[in-house]
Order: sequence, then structure tokens, then C-alpha cells
Amino acid sequence: MTKLRPAGSLKQAVMQLIGGLGADAPGVAGKSLRRLHEWSDPDVADHPPVDVCLALDRAMRAQGLGTPMLDAYRLLVGMPPGGGLMEAMDALLVQLLIETGELAAEHRAAEADGVVCRVDRARILDQLADVRAKLDRIALALAEPGQ
Repeated sequence: MTKLRPAGSLKQAVMQLIGGLGADAPGVAGKSLRRLHEWSDPDVADHPPVDVCLALDRAMRAQGLGTPMLDAYRLLVGMPPGGGLMEAMDALLVQLLIETGELAAEHRAAEADGVVCRVDRARILDQLADVRAKLDRIALALAEPGQ
């Protein structure tokens, strides 16, 4: 059963980080996935140290997924979250446009000689996978509660 975490709380932010960074979260935090889940548990009083919060937020920001810990701290001290979803969406949309342009370039290059061969199709499919990954990140950013 999923435990409810207050929107905008540090506990909810840790869950967002786990979801956003996936398998990379423990490495970024320098802690086990179990420890991250303990920090997200509303029944546990412990929170991640500031250096871990910063590392996790930096990793999220690098992927265009915002800064959930910073946003939670801002709410705790009575400040509105900074940027949040809009900032993340802007970065993700720029990345999506770049990937889409690269997909179009691969397609044009493949058709330049009038024949789309197996290698051309593989390159186009690889680029299409990159576009899909960016779309998935956008969907994840929109689906996260508390943003």
C-alpha cells in the first residue's frame, strides 16, 4: 500500500527524485535505494542531508526534471517554489526540439540517394528512440504530483 505524502513535502520530493532518476538515484545520493525510501517514508522522522539533496537536485535539473528538494525547502520556509514545472518543461521542450531536428536530418540523409537501406533505418530508429525518451521525460514531469 502506498503511503500518502503531503504535496510539496521533503518526503514527496524524495519520491519524485527516486522516480525521476530511477536506477541512477542511489549512485547520485551515494546511498542505497532502501535508504532513499526510508527518507521518503512519512513514518520516519529522518531526512537526507543537505549535500545529498543538492546532488539529487543537480542530477534532476541536468535531466530537465526540476529541483524537487529545493522546491520543498522553499515551501517549508514560506516561499513559492522557483521555476518548478515550467522551468523543467522549457528545458525538456528544447531537448525535444533538438532531438526532433536530428531525427529529421537522419531521415533527409537516408533519402538523399533515393534508397533507404537497413543502416539508414537503424539510424532513424535510434534517433526516434531518443525522441521517445524525451517525450517520456515530458510525460513524467507532467504526471508528478505536487508540481
